Amino acid sequence: MNLSCIIKEAAEKNPAGIAVKENERELTYRELWESVKRLEQGLRKSGVKEGHKAAVILPASPDFIIIFFALIAVGAIVVPLEPVLTLREYREIFQDCSPEVLITSSHIILKVLGYDEFLIRERQVIISDSDPWIKRKYPGSCCFAELSSEAGSGVIKEDSGSPAALNYTFRGWGYPVGAVITQDGYRHTADVMASLADSSKNFLSLLPFSDPLSLAAGVLAPFTLGGTSYLTRNHSSAEIFRYISSERIDFLYSYPEMYTRLYRDYENGEDITCLKYPISFGNLPPGFSSKETKRVLGIEILPAYGLSEGSFVACSRPDRVRSGAVGSAAPEVKLRIIIPGSGLEAGVNVKGRIYIQSPGLMKGFYNRNKDTDRVLREDWLDTGDTGKLDRDGFLFYCAPGERTTTSNGRKIDLAEIERVLISHPCIRDVRVFAEGEVGASGKLKADVKLGKDLTCDEIKSFAVERLASYKVPDIINIS
Repeated sequence: MNLSCIIKEAAEKNPAGIAVKENERELTYRELWESVKRLEQGLRKSGVKEGHKAAVILPASPDFIIIFFALIAVGAIVVPLEPVLTLREYREIFQDCSPEVLITSSHIILKVLGYDEFLIRERQVIISDSDPWIKRKYPGSCCFAELSSEAGSGVIKEDSGSPAALNYTFRGWGYPVGAVITQDGYRHTADVMASLADSSKNFLSLLPFSDPLSLAAGVLAPFTLGGTSYLTRNHSSAEIFRYISSERIDFLYSYPEMYTRLYRDYENGEDITCLKYPISFGNLPPGFSSKETKRVLGIEILPAYGLSEGSFVACSRPDRVRSGAVGSAAPEVKLRIIIPGSGLEAGVNVKGRIYIQSPGLMKGFYNRNKDTDRVLREDWLDTGDTGKLDRDGFLFYCAPGERTTTSNGRKIDLAEIERVLISHPCIRDVRVFAEGEVGASGKLKADVKLGKDLTCDEIKSFAVERLASYKVPDIINIS
């Protein structure tokens, strides 16, 4: 069954229910389904076809949700990308997957893409908003309003096993790789999230929708349950406290650093006890335990583990929380710990490489068979991460994959940063490493050897132009 049928079924059961809310903008399930149908028909008429790859550069918003499901209904392949990337990063991904369609906003074209000939002119351009200047500059472009002017037919591509998205991630190899996720893969992750959420109705995800786990937690799971997907672009502690309390959010999917901030910034009188399922994508930093946050915030944080290419892997539940663990295996997911170099399965509480088997696994990395063979073996995915299993099957996440780290739920490839810095003509050698958890108390550091004179500020400026802000080294040591 096509993934967009989630909305269709919800609209049939509860047409007046609120599907999406961002500040004052609300869409009922009926309105959302009508918007998806109209845009789906407009996409077909504009030339978007089954199998076309569509790069979507938009923030987590109602527009993103509508275009995602409209593309899925057509049978196109979504390439969701964060708006925080640099021109170099977009070019590298576009060169890898050659999308036929670019869907973004006029603001992103003006401020980020910079009228790049390769990114803009080589493909069909669709703008979420209407900007006369963009229309004059690119006469072949069109906007959502133009494409949604006629009533939709609701014709849906039914092959649920076909690719739904290319989710770009990093493995410490120095370059991005596109994990091919099928509609069935998304559906499995959504079903797992929905089963975890139980009777939750108000969902909020604070990770970008370019992350398939965030999309499943913040959109697919609530739609499966007939709940509401709440959206906010303001991630300040004060706004999150207010939002959770005023909207009665009962399912929150976020990153460890956010929960650390909420703990740190808590003031008496702020009540967020409506949160039944505060999911943390990763371990809480040292010094913060679920019990301690429950004492202060009134909620017990539930650590979880997953990855773009392997779906939702493990999660704690309110009645099954173990200190230091990220939970037990999700439904239909199998876990193994393999001792590196030996191929042998590790014993209880012995550290090794985390391997997973799941219906939500990627089909492989797009156009990269050799890289796929490095991590997929007989339907088992080598995550690259280090962990261990206890006697009761609880997974303990110990360390990220070699040459990677994380920041606010985003994976950082240290080899990519090195590759970018070494491209500077004055830099002879560079080594980048992470100290602690980036985004919490840890920092990214770069040891740089120069061939010619260069200041730390000049190196940082060079990095800022070529890397997303969360990848730019905090400390640069020159020798």
